[in-house]
Amino acid sequence: MPTQTQESKPAQNSNGLINNELALGDDRDFESTWWRIEIGVWIFLVAVLILALTGLLGHGPLGHKELSTSDDALEIRYERIAHYKSPAILQVRVHPQVFRDGKAYLHLSRVTVHGMGAQRIIPQPEKSMPDDDGISYLFPPEDPSRPLIVSFALEPSQAGLFRQEVRTDPDHKLFFNSIVLP
Repeated sequence: MPTQTQESKPAQNSNGLINNELALGDDRDFESTWWRIEIGVWIFLVAVLILALTGLLGHGPLGHKELSTSDDALEIRYERIAHYKSPAILQVRVHPQVFRDGKAYLHLSRVTVHGMGAQRIIPQPEKSMPDDDGISYLFPPEDPSRPLIVSFALEPSQAGLFRQEVRTDPDHKLFFNSIVLP
């Protein structure tokens, strides 16, 4: 006569079936670890998606910034977050109240010209004057009664934090930072 333990023990065959039914294992420790890993991966993916959508990984709403002087005579739009060897734009708007002799004077710091890699200027300046602090440009505006918009095509040549300056005169200057990611 079989004992109590023998009756309660199911019969297992070589195919992994118990009593001709599929034997499903249960490993709670593995499942708990797997769920923690899966939740961690989902949190990471959502964080990267949020960073990408907000512009912190490149072009996007938080990747651009606009600044102006207190009297709005000088305005800039630039990329706070740029990428190494990727195109970036610095747009400068000079209003007529700071024109000198009917021409717009604009000075860019050495960091902007060399560190951020100024490649092209649209429209082309009438005159460029390099000095120890950067380069000054003289632009003849198309219409002296309207603001002049100058775009600088940049291509950062190294990664890092760049403190830049754009000015028309000592009273109208803007300082700003750009981060260049690798």
